[in-house]
Amino acid sequence: MFVIVSDLHLGCGDELEDFLRWGEERSGPPTHLRLRARLELDELFARFLVLKMAHARSAGLLPTLILLGDIFDFWQTQRRRERPHRTLERLLSAHVGVRVALQDWLAAGGDVEFVAGAHDRPVLDTRAWAFLRDTFPGINASNGGKPRLTYVNEAVGLHAEHGSRLSPYHRMGTRWTPSATCTGREIVRRVLAPLEPMLPWVDKAVRVADVVRLLQADADASLRREAFRALAGGLRASSFLLRVLAPWLEGGLADWHRLADREEAAGKLGLRRLQALGHRRFVATGHTHAAHRVLKPGAPELLSPGAWKPTLRFDDGQTPRIEQPLGYVQLIPDGAGGWESSVHAWADEAENSPT
Repeated sequence: MFVIVSDLHLGCGDELEDFLRWGEERSGPPTHLRLRARLELDELFARFLVLKMAHARSAGLLPTLILLGDIFDFWQTQRRRERPHRTLERLLSAHVGVRVALQDWLAAGGDVEFVAGAHDRPVLDTRAWAFLRDTFPGINASNGGKPRLTYVNEAVGLHAEHGSRLSPYHRMGTRWTPSATCTGREIVRRVLAPLEPMLPWVDKAVRVADVVRLLQADADASLRREAFRALAGGLRASSFLLRVLAPWLEGGLADWHRLADREEAAGKLGLRRLQALGHRRFVATGHTHAAHRVLKPGAPELLSPGAWKPTLRFDDGQTPRIEQPLGYVQLIPDGAGGWESSVHAWADEAENSPT
């Protein structure tokens, strides 16, 4: 039995923390309730793992938990010149409930396979990975306890990776470089993080175009000017691609839909690349924060668990709302020598509703 989750985005418990039970308000819980909201989501995650372990045992199955990238959010938490293992220590200290839940899962006989994503690429650092392996003995047991960017199980026909390498904004290549950077990292660190204390929703949008769209619609004039200056400056400093986009932002990006179209095209290209892995039965990715199960003749099933971090969506193309389904993918034996896949939204320890 496989349980796949991604995009928890665990932070350090400060004003940039995203692993919170967000609620329906776009700005999230008020300041005096943020600690409670963080502890509530820690507890929900722990109860989720307890129930999944109980389900596996009742069916006589050995459960494997795949943490499919962006579990830790180094982009918003790593201090200037701070070594990755020190950041990781602070992250796990802020989420004792998650840490203990994972330790209990391993102690109960479950496996944990950790696949590095974009926001947690620094776990590839030697000392950071050693700290993670010491904290969670038995992690990545299938490859001798080494870090990885992909997980492959030939017997099941499963290929799992975070998915950020398929995006032009988050591509870091395949080099094992803990400090590797990308366009998305520059946007988060230079632009979104400084704005988040004023606009808590600003980094909950998946697409840059949606951030710009809401800044135009909701922010007051002075804040909007400040935001666009930060966007333009941060983007210009990061890469050639973003230097091309910077003039649009300086003009207010009235034609933000052109950026949205570009991002949508990049997403479709990524799906086509995944579907090219035709020799696999299942391909699982995170990154998009959207839960889905895509079936196409002659191609592997494309599975995504969605995110535990709150995500900004647009219902009818116009109305923004916060979505936090706490999704996961599950693979179980079908009794005939094969495997069945499903994508779920986790509500509480007694409720699982298919997506």
